[in-house]
Amino acid sequence: MPPQVSRATGCGKSKNSGKSVHRLRLSRENGTSAMAVKREITDNTCIAFSGLGFTSFYLAGKLQCFTDSGRGRSWRLCAMILPLYSAMMIALSRTCDYKHHWQDAFVGGVIGLLFAYICYRQHYPPFLHTDCHLPYARLALSAAQQAPITQEQPQPTDNATSLPLEGMTEGPV
Repeated sequence: MPPQVSRATGCGKSKNSGKSVHRLRLSRENGTSAMAVKREITDNTCIAFSGLGFTSFYLAGKLQCFTDSGRGRSWRLCAMILPLYSAMMIALSRTCDYKHHWQDAFVGGVIGLLFAYICYRQHYPPFLHTDCHLPYARLALSAAQQAPITQEQPQPTDNATSLPLEGMTEGPV
C-alpha cells in the first residue's frame, strides 16, 4: 500500500447501467480522500476466449493450417482466425462500454486461451504434427490395429488338466 494512503473503507455499491461496481473510499494521511474502483477480470472475455479459442484450435487442427498439406491456402487460416476475432470483439465490447479496464479484458483473454489450449492438447496432437486432425484416441486405435500380430505359443487355460501334479497324493486324503 502506498505511504500516502492510510486506509481503504468500503462505501457501498453504486449502480452503473444495471451492473454493480464496488467502490472504495481511500483516505490519505493529509486528510483528502479519493474514490477507487475495485478491478476484476472480465468473465465474459475469459469464457469467450476459452470457448471460441478451443473452436479456433480445433479448426486449425482439422484444416491442417500449419502442416505441409495446409500451407499456402489462406482460406484455411482465415477460417481458423474467425472465432478468435469474434472473441476479441467480445473483449472490445467490454472495454468500450466502460464495464472493465483493457488490462482486465486482456488478462481474461489470456487465461481463456490458456485453458482452451490445455483442453485442446488433452485430446489432439500439436498443430505441426502430420496427424493433427485426428484425436489421440483414434491415433491409438489405428496404431493398435497396425501392430504386427505375432504367432506365440498358445497359453494354457486355467483348468485342472493344465495344473502340475507334483506334490499331490493319490487317493482320498
